[in-house]
Amino acid sequence: MKVVDLPSAEELSENDLGDVAALDPVFAALVGAPVDQIVFVDVGANNDGRLAEAAAAVALEEQIAAADRATALIIPYLCNVDAVLAAARTIKRFQIALPSCVIVPCRGIDGGDRDVLNAGPTKSAMRLIASLEADTNHMILPRMRPRALQIQEALRLSPAAMASIDCAKVATIMQVTTSEIYSVRAQFKVQIARVHAEAVRVLKFPDF
Repeated sequence: MKVVDLPSAEELSENDLGDVAALDPVFAALVGAPVDQIVFVDVGANNDGRLAEAAAAVALEEQIAAADRATALIIPYLCNVDAVLAAARTIKRFQIALPSCVIVPCRGIDGGDRDVLNAGPTKSAMRLIASLEADTNHMILPRMRPRALQIQEALRLSPAAMASIDCAKVATIMQVTTSEIYSVRAQFKVQIARVHAEAVRVLKFPDF
């Protein structure tokens, strides 16, 4: 796993190609990885616009086509106004930057009322999301219990890491019972299994 840090606003003022330079390893992996290798890129919050602009700047669409690669963009969203508007904005950006990319909306189950979002300020955004869901299979991300997410945030670990934590050690660190941490670890194991099953179903990933 490689972490890419995008330049600050000050650094960009000195080099307006800073994002392109920083994202070069990402683009190289997407284009140059072996055809039987799946490359995952996890884009941090609020950085989707910068990735889309950099992808367009380096003609990533042409590079991917020349390398005979396929790309898919999974856009998670929750059933609230801000999340739906942000998802629609990201979809539009990548429809321009990577028009051949398969865009897959991924709805997180959070108890929100999806029907309410079909009116008001999110009406057009929901229409866009619904059109993609009709064209391609969409993914459903199961709901996680709030306490499990709180512990994950406190530990600053990925879901995969949470699924393999040392329960006794983490219980001591968090000052909670070992049983609580066993429950949290089990939740993340189930979550990862469900997400993998969705990826196999929607994107036809190998069922490894």
